[in-house]
Amino acid sequence: MAKAKPRPFLDTNVFFAAAIKSHADCLVSGNTRHFTAQVATCAGIRILTPSAYLAMLSAGPSGPC
Repeated sequence: MAKAKPRPFLDTNVFFAAAIKSHADCLVSGNTRHFTAQVATCAGIRILTPSAYLAMLSAGPSGPC
């Protein structure tokens, strides 16, 4: 069985573009190397790590991201 190769950043651009184009409330990604607070501010989208998103969900309904 072939070992999976790490996915290049270009693959994540598709999800980032889709989130922006669809006016998503937030983007959930563990890729903190490329999806920084500065990127979020420039793009006008909230970017959360999976653990931050789960914490937000467990805090109860408070609207979109």
